[in-house]
Amino acid sequence: MKYAVPLFLKFFMILFVLGVILWMFDMSFMNILFLSILVTVISLIGDMVILPRYGNVIATIVDFSVVFFVVLFGSAFLLGGVDQIGWAAFTPAVLIALGEAFFHKFLRKYLFEDAYPSIDATYDQFDGTEQFDRAELEHLRTEFSNEFDIGNPEGEVEQKKKKYVPHRSRKRNKKRPY
Repeated sequence: MKYAVPLFLKFFMILFVLGVILWMFDMSFMNILFLSILVTVISLIGDMVILPRYGNVIATIVDFSVVFFVVLFGSAFLLGGVDQIGWAAFTPAVLIALGEAFFHKFLRKYLFEDAYPSIDATYDQFDGTEQFDRAELEHLRTEFSNEFDIGNPEGEVEQKKKKYVPHRSRKRNKKRPY
């Protein structure tokens, strides 16, 4: 049930865009419905695998290519030879990719909220009495402080001596003054 809402949102977005664009190329509703189901299933599986690992940009590029090639080859197969089949595949691919960029943000909040923990006021408080597993301990914050360098106990910073570089014109070499 957790995947039903994103599945239907994605399906109706794809069905609307493909319906408007491919209807102009005289494709029947059943063919548009078939292509919409095919694109939805392939791209949602891709979103579940690619989005958490590689991020929004890569997932959007993959969705663009999935829509483009499925509509291109599906339209060529279902319609036969159409003169402008490249535009019939490119236009919905661009529009759906723009919609997918926002849909991926929705997916991150709706489906992957466990993978991206939110930071609240009590998140970094740890008194040692709770039992945490290794994954929760990795999300604890690191404490930073101003401490002196161990190698230099006085805390003084050693300044490096500037070396003479022969190609600099502002300093003259004493062996060759001009």
